[in-house]
Amino acid sequence: MATIHRIGGPENPSEARAIRELAGALPLDLDLLRRELGTPGCEDFMAHPQDAIDTIQKMCAFAPAARYATMDGVIEDLELIGD
Repeated sequence: MATIHRIGGPENPSEARAIRELAGALPLDLDLLRRELGTPGCEDFMAHPQDAIDTIQKMCAFAPAARYATMDGVIEDLELIGD
């Protein structure tokens, strides 16, 4: 009888399903980011918080092709935000 060796990954089906459902999802609290970056008087206030959020989302994208290819791209976008 052949033996199948498990290499990484979840053992139970519900955990596997949860991982598939999260694939591509960004585990960031975007509402919290908007509040923190968009509230005048807040230490992290920015005039254009959505630009920073978009950059953070791209930096943290699940799919490698959706992320920045190099830190130069990150730096370029951060310089454009310039708050």
